[in-house]
Amino acid sequence: MEIKTNVGEQFLFVNDKENSIVGFYTEQNIKILCDVKKIYVDGMFKSGPKNCIPLFTIHGLKNEVYLPLVFFFTAQQVKYYIHVCISTCIIRYSISIGVSCFNILTFFIDFEPAIHSATAEVFPNAKIRGCRFHLGKSCWRKNNTDDSHYLKYFFGLPFLEPENVIDCFTDDFMAIQPAENDQMVKFTDCIFENYISADAMFPWTIPRNSYVPLINQGRNSYVI
Repeated sequence: MEIKTNVGEQFLFVNDKENSIVGFYTEQNIKILCDVKKIYVDGMFKSGPKNCIPLFTIHGLKNEVYLPLVFFFTAQQVKYYIHVCISTCIIRYSISIGVSCFNILTFFIDFEPAIHSATAEVFPNAKIRGCRFHLGKSCWRKNNTDDSHYLKYFFGLPFLEPENVIDCFTDDFMAIQPAENDQMVKFTDCIFENYISADAMFPWTIPRNSYVPLINQGRNSYVI
């Protein structure tokens, strides 16, 4: 099946019926992907063809512009997607046209353990960073209107330097924690175990704030 762009470039490069993976990109897009230092990976889990959800997209930051470069529909597990779509499809194709995508220095991705571990395996030397939108989303899953003011303080943590987060959490947050609310205690413990502690799944260096490049989508603000 040939699917081309409006300028005649081949657009459908992966049509793997056995593994239920469909990939769209162009040769020029892959060259740009291999030239940039930062890429942004995100998934859409509530839209897409019936038998191929989620839709994963890869954007690259080129000349201060966020460019949509790669699109994959897959019915497979997230970690499998990273290995097959990136390691097999993109890397293999980039080599075939004489470029290398191992120049990528930083990945901005969701707080999804499978994506983190798979990305680290394929690109062991690249840094992994998170985004405020997904951090906030994970926090608000534990939201309670009676304790909303306490919860709002957590959204300020990404604006602190990583070395100051643990002191702020233990000295300031613990002093005002609604101890009588078991759900708030569980929420605070969850934040500590997953983001703050020394052996956290997502260390606080991942969602740290510096100069903030914003992807050109209102709902996602990525942080370095």
